[in-house]
Amino acid sequence: ETSKVRVGLLRLELKENDEDRQRLKAAAEVTEYRLYVSLEGDWSSVDRNIIQQRLHFIYDELATNSPYLDARVMLPAPGAWIARHLEELNAVIASPAESDAITQWNAARCAQGCSSVALLPMDAACPASLQALCWGEDTCSLLPDGCHDQVVLGGTFDRIHAGHKVLLS
Repeated sequence: ETSKVRVGLLRLELKENDEDRQRLKAAAEVTEYRLYVSLEGDWSSVDRNIIQQRLHFIYDELATNSPYLDARVMLPAPGAWIARHLEELNAVIASPAESDAITQWNAARCAQGCSSVALLPMDAACPASLQALCWGEDTCSLLPDGCHDQVVLGGTFDRIHAGHKVLLS
């Protein structure tokens, strides 16, 4: 039987990739409660509509495979790459090809006073760009110009679903 984690982190490329569906499914299968998804790449040159489509795809895939999984996409912000605020994180769910990058990431977390996080290997392909450490203050591009610093949203959420999460992202 495959090991499971309560709270996991999955790295995906910002741009759509052929392996995305397989990686999301594999991560959902081994995560019991909450899955964070980190989208890596240059956010400054991506159109807002593309970002919305990407978020919708991720939340829809996870809702289809694991409807009760609490999925959260991490949007770029200063310091977000180190995932300092994710004290509940148990493991990074990654292919073996990503192990060197995760080792470097854990070293950066420890240097910031955070605990290291386990690597839970998954049997899913890994895009070449994720085999290296993409995270870093110098490479973490923020959202494109024109995005708002504050957003107000009202309504009731009897059951939060993928569409709500896209709005909240």
